[in-house]
Amino acid sequence: MMKVGVIVDCFQKGLYEGIKLAAQCGAEAVQFTSRTPEIHPDNITPAVIKEIKDMVSSLGMEISSYCSSLRFGFSEEGIANGNIELTKKMMDISQEFGVNVMNAHAGQLKTPSVRRAVTEIGKYCESVGGYFALETGPETPEFLKEFIETIDTNAIRVNFDPANLVMIQGVDAAEAATTVGKYIMHTHAKDGILVSKPEGRTWYDLADDERGPVADYFLEVPLGEGHVNFPKYIGALKEIGYDGFLTIEREAGDTRYEDIKNGIAFLKSLR
Repeated sequence: MMKVGVIVDCFQKGLYEGIKLAAQCGAEAVQFTSRTPEIHPDNITPAVIKEIKDMVSSLGMEISSYCSSLRFGFSEEGIANGNIELTKKMMDISQEFGVNVMNAHAGQLKTPSVRRAVTEIGKYCESVGGYFALETGPETPEFLKEFIETIDTNAIRVNFDPANLVMIQGVDAAEAATTVGKYIMHTHAKDGILVSKPEGRTWYDLADDERGPVADYFLEVPLGEGHVNFPKYIGALKEIGYDGFLTIEREAGDTRYEDIKNGIAFLKSLR
């Protein structure tokens, strides 16, 4: 059975308070991100890792994965090398947390520097028994599947975010999940609305654009209130044999605690 979790950062209350809030909401797992100061690769210590693992376990939860917040770092050749090494450290941290997958937005997959980075990171992950999961969204499911299958390593997987696909491309999340199928190793549970397609521009353009809000193009909303058909999507995950984590990612709104708590109950009713 799939387990329901949440990204601790979404509460905006800090690492330790966020873990407590996750348990209060009924989460069965938590995901951490490298943007959290205490667990950034440059700051984390073995003592902190043990403290966090013990805390999560004492609250009856698991750790689902460790997420990189480098976002588009591999797209720029000048900083790609440093980010590759940092990502390898994140894989090591993931395993110290007791999980064998880390996920990230790798950048524009068509960019040579991204392909080189994903290949090198994938080979490193494979050498230590881990996996690097690429987040869905900017590229079509078909392109993502083809990209993975042309990388010279078996350690590349997918972190499936249905809302990213719906908000950015207007595709059906269930059909997209079926397309990438066996490569899904972790998921984010998020909902959203496609307002209008940014013709001639990519999601990366919008993310870096200071001229206007992304809300002109897409909006994130609480689970069940957007364009993701969750009953159909969860059904598709079951069909492909996925039994991993549904990790809530709530990045907007002023009622995040309530949204996350309601979202956990919503997902548990569907799994």
